[in-house]
Amino acid sequence: MARPIAVAITGGIGAGKSEALRAFARHGAATVSSDEIVHHLLRRPEVRDAVVGRMGNGIVAPDGEIERGALADVVFNDRDALAWLEATLHPLVAAEYLQWREQLATLATPPEVCVTEVPLLYETGGEARFDKVV
Repeated sequence: MARPIAVAITGGIGAGKSEALRAFARHGAATVSSDEIVHHLLRRPEVRDAVVGRMGNGIVAPDGEIERGALADVVFNDRDALAWLEATLHPLVAAEYLQWREQLATLATPPEVCVTEVPLLYETGGEARFDKVV
């Protein structure tokens, strides 16, 4: 079972990560955004409850979901809250990504390349999970 070549796209805000991810998709690569993974994780009851427990009910939207703008307001004004959130989410994001990548390898016709954008790739030591970095 051959796993696809794993490519990470990284860079600062406005560097073109999302556009690069779309370009890879147009050329047949399997793609996933770290942001999509975070959205998925924040809907898991255990993750949602932990985040709300640490950040407070002020981040909960009327529909019961975490309101990302309110969460951003909290963490970008409180370094300890940001550090806690990153320490909580980064390992979960990495695990979800690796599971997705391994699932691709089990497809009858797996893609040759899989790509994800990882804004804090080097800061989290995540580069070891990838064959190539853009």
